[in-house]
Amino acid sequence: MKRVTNETNVSVKFNLDGTGIADSTTGIPFLDHMLNHGLFDVHVRATGDIHIDDHHTNEDVALAIGTVLLQAIGDRKGINRLCDFSAPLVEQTPLLKESYSHDKDDLNLNSNNIDPDL
Repeated sequence: MKRVTNETNVSVKFNLDGTGIADSTTGIPFLDHMLNHGLFDVHVRATGDIHIDDHHTNEDVALAIGTVLLQAIGDRKGINRLCDFSAPLVEQTPLLKESYSHDKDDLNLNSNNIDPDL
């Protein structure tokens, strides 16, 4: 599966019935690391505008993997929801700060991409 946009160029090979073999080069070390934690085989090659920000590459890799995953599971018969999870986005950090009365040091946010004035 290939996904090419103005910001990224992504190629994904995916085997749902694999053994956990991951071979990913996205330019984003944390994303490459996380792609190593599935019981499927995934091969990802991605280039993008990470010199500006990594969100386009993350987004397009996720869309490409989602596309091949949907193709792999077919009609979804026999697939049931096991759990549900939600997590706050970085953009919600000011709301969390207000809601839970934490200051920015208590939140322990260590990304260079987070506004230091939060």
